[in-house]
Amino acid sequence: MREGEAAVVRAFLVTHQCGQYDDAIPCSAADTIVTEMALKYGRADIVVFHLDGTASVIEAKDGSRGYTHVVGGIGQAALYATQLAMTKGALRAVRKCLMWSSTGDVMLDALICTACELAGVVPMPMQAAHSLTVSLAAV
Repeated sequence: MREGEAAVVRAFLVTHQCGQYDDAIPCSAADTIVTEMALKYGRADIVVFHLDGTASVIEAKDGSRGYTHVVGGIGQAALYATQLAMTKGALRAVRKCLMWSSTGDVMLDALICTACELAGVVPMPMQAAHSLTVSLAAV
């Protein structure tokens, strides 16, 4: 995993540990979080197993690498969520999520949100990867 994407994953983990949950998915302190979960076809950056019997597959992308790089995560999230849904029969539902650091262009970030919504993927935008790295260094 590249440094920018690793910063996005670390930011998610730190905010979750601090009790600050993203409203886009039903997180709680009792959730089980697995990072770099190996699947037959790839590795999911984050999988959150929720108490309600659902799971959220979160693909993390570094927005500084550009719009095309980020939107590629929509397909990855779908691929990983499908595999998880097929292998874990006890799950009631599996959410597809894309979490990315800002591309630095408000219009592109908005376009990524729209693409996610049209594809049935939960958009989870974050601040720029560089600022995530700087703020996490202080934690």
